[in-house]
Amino acid sequence: MNFVVLLNIVTFSQKAIMKVIYFYADILASEHEEAIYAATDAFKNMINSCIDESLIKQGVDQISLSESNESRKSAPTIIEKICATIESLLDYHYTAVWDRVFQIVSAMFHKLGACVD
Repeated sequence: MNFVVLLNIVTFSQKAIMKVIYFYADILASEHEEAIYAATDAFKNMINSCIDESLIKQGVDQISLSESNESRKSAPTIIEKICATIESLLDYHYTAVWDRVFQIVSAMFHKLGACVD
């Protein structure tokens, strides 16, 4: 498998992850309690199984480059997009499900913290 094919697969996977995360966020905004519980569990499972050290390292490296150059030349990394989406769950639109949102935030903190150690 050549590098271009591998790069296309990784790019597709990252786009798919974001689509699923946006989908889960939409479900959390719904009024269907069972769907909210299922989306919360699926969101946490996705964080634990799909976010790996390489995604986190990519985000950290990009931030480090941006700080040294003082201007950002590329789009946000996948991990930055995921963090921004999770942060958006703390908006007032989701106040009814903040108990579930805090579980998702906690899972993300544990995942990020595990990669820092």
